[in-house]
Amino acid sequence: MRTFEQREREHGGPDLHFSAEERRERIRELRSRIAAQSKATDPAIVRAVANWWDEIADNLLFLGDAEEALRIRKDELLPLCERSGDPHALAVALGKIADILQLRGEPEEALRIRNEVELPVYERLGIERSRAVTLGKIADVLLARGDHDEALRIVREEELPVYERMGDLRGRADAFGRMADALQGRGEFIEALRVRREMELPLREQLGDARGRAVTLGRIADVLELEGLNDEALRMRREVELPVYERLGDAAAYATTLAKVADALSRRGEPVEALRLLTREVPPVFQRLGDVHGGASTRLQIADVLKARGEAGRALQILRDEVLPVYERLGHTHQRAVTLGRIAEALEELGQLDEALKVRRSEELPAFERLGTVRDLVVARANAARLLKKRGLPSDREEALGLLRQAIADAQRLRLSTATYLQDLTRELESGDACGSLAVQATETRPAA
Repeated sequence: MRTFEQREREHGGPDLHFSAEERRERIRELRSRIAAQSKATDPAIVRAVANWWDEIADNLLFLGDAEEALRIRKDELLPLCERSGDPHALAVALGKIADILQLRGEPEEALRIRNEVELPVYERLGIERSRAVTLGKIADVLLARGDHDEALRIVREEELPVYERMGDLRGRADAFGRMADALQGRGEFIEALRVRREMELPLREQLGDARGRAVTLGRIADVLELEGLNDEALRMRREVELPVYERLGDAAAYATTLAKVADALSRRGEPVEALRLLTREVPPVFQRLGDVHGGASTRLQIADVLKARGEAGRALQILRDEVLPVYERLGHTHQRAVTLGRIAEALEELGQLDEALKVRRSEELPAFERLGTVRDLVVARANAARLLKKRGLPSDREEALGLLRQAIADAQRLRLSTATYLQDLTRELESGDACGSLAVQATETRPAA
């Protein structure tokens, strides 16, 4: 039987084949090694200890313990890197801290580390590829915040040219993928599809990267869904993505894609089959892998399907008792805010307008404002405004109009298709016409399952 290290090496990085118990056993083994070398001063042993702490943190993060992973990186690994006097090792260690901060919804501190620590070190040492990778991660933060123009500029003018000079095919493929994300965020779906199909996909094929090709085709399916081509997107997931992940034994990617299939089936009016996938086929995979985030995301989807079937009460119970506590424990601020929006939708379905408004105003909106995710703010403000109009108190009209004007300004700036709908909503509110009860959908802002 291959050892953990052999399997990791053969996979070329963190191996998603490992079960949760294998990861926990590996953590125990590494902690034992570290304890045995607690007084070591030999530089080679100290480097090994640093690598072991790094691996422990990676596995803890996968298992959903971001808090302990962050503590290890700050309290155990960072001091070792500082004492080593190696600026490159220190920059890498701080970059991995930034990765966790970004995941936990602290993008500003993550950006500060990238811009003020990582980039200057890589520039001073002349490590071009590390500089390009960091620029890509900066662009990722900007994309999450809705700053698609600046993200696109960084990719086109700073990141991509480095990979082209180096002849780095994988780096170019990743950069083109990020470029397509930015174009998609700007509403340029046709151009995003062109970049995926004509630039990113051929590079994945040239590299012989079966998994990367499947992921890219999945991203193409995402755009097709936004364009309303749901049947073609579903075909691609079933006939192209799933078989590749099954053949590679990539359980995590298989389960994630299966969850997307369930989402498509629900939208197509097949809730029974969607629920079967989400309750019987997807959860066991995430449970075996110890993927807490994947499990919570699946429960969120189940709540969506139940709410669409008119079972808002059951959906609300799942969201409050099984989804929200997980994201709070993981420190996933963005996913927590998304879940709060779903809770508000369920409360509205149940006729509890005051409680739904309270969640929108005092929890969801402030969370997205702190995160700076503009697209999410557009949807949240529009839904809060719609609820105010629906409630119809004399004091609600001006507040609703103010929220809608903010949402329209941001939607127009980001070229979101919802801008027209929001303008119609504003005219209805100004004229006193009845406001529709349909919630503004967050299709363009909903995180992947």
